[in-house]
Amino acid sequence: MFGESVRDGVDPYDGTVYFEEIASKTDLSIISDLGKRIKNEGYRAIKMKLGRPLKWLPGEKGLNRDIDAMIALREAVGNNFTIMADANNGYKNHFDWAFKLIKESARQKLYFMEEIFPDNVAEYQKMRRLLLEDNVFMPIAEGEDIRDLNLFDQYCKDGVYNYIQPDMPTSGMSNILRTAKKAQEYSHVNLIPHVWQNQLGLIMSMHASKVQKNIPFVEDSRFFEHAFITNDYIFSNGQWFIPDKPGWGIEFSADYIQYMVGKETILT
Repeated sequence: MFGESVRDGVDPYDGTVYFEEIASKTDLSIISDLGKRIKNEGYRAIKMKLGRPLKWLPGEKGLNRDIDAMIALREAVGNNFTIMADANNGYKNHFDWAFKLIKESARQKLYFMEEIFPDNVAEYQKMRRLLLEDNVFMPIAEGEDIRDLNLFDQYCKDGVYNYIQPDMPTSGMSNILRTAKKAQEYSHVNLIPHVWQNQLGLIMSMHASKVQKNIPFVEDSRFFEHAFITNDYIFSNGQWFIPDKPGWGIEFSADYIQYMVGKETILT
């Protein structure tokens, strides 16, 4: 219904690498161990959380820890592995720190940097200009909080953002595909739907990537809905393979009502 298949398997990135050393009060070896485990589980890409200066480790200590965490993860998974980063606007009002982080991100061969500071075209243009003076380029991702999808038209025109990220659960499949088709006009722009803790959102994103060339990845937070039976979705060699079944290709568990229905109202 949505189009012909453009790829066999769909590439996900694991999105579960947070500030583990802070939460566990240990050191960055926990980031290394987590990266190795994810790689051993078959994933070929990870999006890690950065942005420690925001509140988790304020000041330049947070910046230095972010850099060390990137290096630790890269050393753990090796060079033939994709790493992205989401800084959650953790470098707001700290342009110089953001510049230093992005330069190191390029050295670590990051695929993109997401939300290093709040959406600001002028600031990102300044960042790109200064980076190019040092012969450095880093793709930028933005847009998970946007609910008016027409705003992405300007995002594409601005030439700043290389990955736009409308939220799949709140936007819906047809709107995501409509936005991706408009983004096709801009060779520098791809779309990766934002999904967090929502398995149906992941499933919808996989179907979108299956039919749309400029959706190269899906966000996999490794979240499972107990109400869903997804046995026909196969994860193999770092990719998801989706079933050729009606609807989203899932079934409901026998006791799904207890998971899906908060309160029942009977109308007579």
